Amino acid sequence: MSKLTTYDLFGRKEIKSNQLDTVNYDVFVSAYNASDRVNHVFKAISALEKIWLLQPEYGLSLKSKDTYNIFEGEEACNEASFVTGFWKQFGGHLQNKRVCIDITGFIRPNLMCLVRFLHQKGVSNYDMIYSEPDAYIEGENTNFASKSITGVRTIEGYGGSHIGDTSKDILIVGAGYDHHLISSVAENRNHAKKIQLLGLPSLRADMFQENLLKIAKSEEYLGSISQGNLNTIYAPAYDPFQTALEISKLVKSERKHDKLSNLYLSPLSSKPQTLGFALYYIIECIDKPVSAIFPFCESYNESTSVGISRIWQYNIALGKVPLR
Repeated sequence: MSKLTTYDLFGRKEIKSNQLDTVNYDVFVSAYNASDRVNHVFKAISALEKIWLLQPEYGLSLKSKDTYNIFEGEEACNEASFVTGFWKQFGGHLQNKRVCIDITGFIRPNLMCLVRFLHQKGVSNYDMIYSEPDAYIEGENTNFASKSITGVRTIEGYGGSHIGDTSKDILIVGAGYDHHLISSVAENRNHAKKIQLLGLPSLRADMFQENLLKIAKSEEYLGSISQGNLNTIYAPAYDPFQTALEISKLVKSERKHDKLSNLYLSPLSSKPQTLGFALYYIIECIDKPVSAIFPFCESYNESTSVGISRIWQYNIALGKVPLR
């Protein structure tokens, strides 16, 4: 029998699309975009109160603002001001309530920052939902983020106390479809040893091969498996808890053999894996020489997928977890 880990304290289960109206919450929060899988879940799930979050990077607005509560981020806001603005308007609605947050439409830095902020505010037990697509609109050529990268920086709330010795720095990249983002963050930490985390099993059967084809375009900066200068670890693209565990095991091994000075995490893959990066940092990395960095973009595509496949429900129970 395998030994239980910290991440086994969390729960994951699949919900059928036609069962969403039987899932009941006090408050349901979702980041609005034009994807069917975001809108279907928002309409179908049962909740006393529903809140749309409008992220300015999508450039979207809601025609009707009377039916649901809406928080609209300001154009110039970063992830911290977006989350604190949301909390100022709706934080009181979340405390001591049964809360569910749909992470499907979230921009990754906003998702990371929200998880960190909720933990700091004592909202430590809630559910999250993620809906898999049937396919991406343009297959391997699907672009999720714009080509305009404004810079690589630390995600707010994920900055560590780094040491001066950079000779054994490691960068772990959750490698998704946006190869220009991968190239940008790898170039930013060009001195560090690169390790990519891939989603396997992937969300859909053909997506793993599509992912590899996109990553190959980043070899100049990220490195190549065939040339022996890029290491790879794997976790299911739909499982944040296994993602966090695989990162944890890799980092412990590197530290055990004195092969790590500073650690940099860059969540550029699926939203569940992004959630896994956030949980790993909060549980194991606060006040350590670890930071999460991200190549920030001016805008994101409002609709990149068609259909809706599996729907996952994750129980985030940080209140049960001893932080290290």
